Amino acid sequence: LAFDYPIIEALILHIDRMYKDAQKDQIEEKPAGTILVFLPGWGDIDTLQKRLAQNFDPKRFKILPLHSQVTPQQQQEIF
Repeated sequence: LAFDYPIIEALILHIDRMYKDAQKDQIEEKPAGTILVFLPGWGDIDTLQKRLAQNFDPKRFKILPLHSQVTPQQQQEIF
């Protein structure tokens, strides 16, 4: 089963756009949220992480993998 990585990227950008639009009507800005993307294995996680890191603004998006192969220190960044 091959994943459609561009559609995942498009969905993340759509959610971000909806968040920005909602912020326009707010008096005080709320902190940004988190988007979790569940994938079946490390290869898919690694591929998507690399694509997102290449295509998304690192000032706007923090991309963190979570998998048993990730060190406990790296996992703590998630929380």
